[in-house]
Amino acid sequence: PDAGGRDFNRREERRMTVPAIFTMEEAAERLRISRRALQDIVKGHPFYFTNGSRKLFTEADLASLILL
Repeated sequence: PDAGGRDFNRREERRMTVPAIFTMEEAAERLRISRRALQDIVKGHPFYFTNGSRKLFTEADLASLILL
């Protein structure tokens, strides 16, 4: 235990959350727009990351697109 009495080796302390990742199709569905409309939007506002040739979106990316 550290000075505060907490044991940082506990499993709960080491657990990391993985952000939700959405494909182009999933992101479009979540935004309630067509895949084609999403493709047009991200041409001018690239809020996504790629994995190979696939465009992937996080919750934060989708929130940024909503605020446009």
